[in-house]
Amino acid sequence: MVFSFDFKWPLAKTLACAFVAGTLFLGARGLYQTTEGRYAECARQMMVSRHWLDPVLNGRPHWTKPPLTYLAIIGPMEVAGVNTWTARAYLIPFLLLAISGVWLLGRHLANDPRVGDLSALVFATSGFPLATNTVISTDFPLATFLILAQAFFWRAIRIPSLLSIYLVWGLLGLAFVTKGPPSLLVLPAMVITWRLLPAERRKAVPLFNPGALALYVVLAAAWYAWEAARNPGLLHYWLHDEVINRSATDEFKRNPQFYMNFVIYLPALLFGCLPWSGWLMLLKRKAWMASLAACFARAPGGLPARWSALATNVRLWSPEKRWAAWAIGFPLTVFFLSHSKLPLYVLPLFGPLAVFVAVGLLRCFARDTARLWKASTVLALSVWTLSVAVKGALPYYPRDRDMKALHAAVLAQVEDSHTDRLAVYGSKPLNGLQFYCQRELPVFDVHQAAEFRQWLKSRAGGESCLILRPGQTNRLNQAIAPDRAAYSPLIDKWVLARVRAAP
Repeated sequence: MVFSFDFKWPLAKTLACAFVAGTLFLGARGLYQTTEGRYAECARQMMVSRHWLDPVLNGRPHWTKPPLTYLAIIGPMEVAGVNTWTARAYLIPFLLLAISGVWLLGRHLANDPRVGDLSALVFATSGFPLATNTVISTDFPLATFLILAQAFFWRAIRIPSLLSIYLVWGLLGLAFVTKGPPSLLVLPAMVITWRLLPAERRKAVPLFNPGALALYVVLAAAWYAWEAARNPGLLHYWLHDEVINRSATDEFKRNPQFYMNFVIYLPALLFGCLPWSGWLMLLKRKAWMASLAACFARAPGGLPARWSALATNVRLWSPEKRWAAWAIGFPLTVFFLSHSKLPLYVLPLFGPLAVFVAVGLLRCFARDTARLWKASTVLALSVWTLSVAVKGALPYYPRDRDMKALHAAVLAQVEDSHTDRLAVYGSKPLNGLQFYCQRELPVFDVHQAAEFRQWLKSRAGGESCLILRPGQTNRLNQAIAPDRAAYSPLIDKWVLARVRAAP
């Protein structure tokens, strides 16, 4: 018998490797403050309080996001306990679903099964999706639902099916109950592409089927309507704070400056598909250079003639190109104009980007696809191996944001039975640390002198321990005078203060 190694990558093989690489060392790195700690601790408190539909954090309702992601986090914790791995476990099924969605999108957008296979492999081993699949937030579930919705949209275009239309709107409804209005950014591309279809094709693809729209309304609006009816003023909060203020003002301090677009989004888009995009650019470097030179070359008729030629070219675009321009261009324009900018916002764009990279590579190797698959096998396995090694090594380089490392440093100096004497001073709530302590920790602002002194007196006769930044030590000394504190280092940029207040 002759052994033959198959270098091609069907979906099942990609999913199996992604599952193994994704699960290994998933809980090695601790929860980072603030996003991961906030989501994990909110889910833990919901689990403890059994408030399945009402997100709660530190004893107060936490209405910033719907409960779907919190419920996804709770599931593994209910089964296997509260720890870092179970808090991140929900990301694994969403990763596998996202890869499947990219496979389906590539298969039907390009109308070529090979594009689907390579697109799934590209997405599964691209730098940005790999890195973000270890971050607890709503962004990966949102990206998964949006990628799948776009994939079934193109499946409905190629193979008219009412079921596909229902799936499109059902997935968009789940996306809305995951993160709200950002889920709507994929709709213009779909609607415009559908409107440009011939009339007979539009009839065969009933995008606005009443039943599918009703399904969307139920999934997207039911929780919001329920909570708004039970909590007066909540609807105003959502519209005013979470939509208007978050997008149009600097209230949330999420990198509102316009130049931050080029600091946050541009690097993510340029380098997020590495190593695949780098390989493609190397193969097409002559074409890229020629296009770049043409942009700066003088053209007969000047700028008006150039714009006229561009407009003519756009009018001749295929429906696939028009959809691509809107699917990436419209959300990116909204992100650029918004006053809230974070790298994870662009994650849903990596579904279409993976397809474009796959199409480009297949065109480069049109005469030798066997060579493409062999090189892709080596590249993909190398990336997965490197990603596992990086995840395994990260705990050995703890950062001040790593709440697992901070918790270990605290327990090395404070007995677990005495964590009821532990508080945070001069900082925001350390939700990730609370997750590991499995209890809420009192938080005292530097201006809460009376409350702080009262808390110290309530623990008279014993030692109180405070976690704070080194820069807050002088303020703490003033707040506890004439008492004194003994300081000892924890991890980078954190110290522990031991205070024994007089009775």
